[in-house]
Amino acid sequence: MNQLGLVSVSFRPESPETIVKAAKAAGLSCIEWGSDVHVPWDDENRLQEIAQLQKQYGVTCCSYGTYFRLGM
Repeated sequence: MNQLGLVSVSFRPESPETIVKAAKAAGLSCIEWGSDVHVPWDDENRLQEIAQLQKQYGVTCCSYGTYFRLGM
């Protein structure tokens, strides 16, 4: 089954709550969360907050995007 969603890094300045609400309002069902801004790999509290937001708004996580840059 195909699902329509969005990628959180397209909305870097926005909060996770704003992104989840926008996805729901647009009729989307999933979000790929970016590790560089919205869901850092080492922030368990943020992960739990986002999981709760997803549950509250009926949106799921379809993938977790990691972004690496050479030379950093």
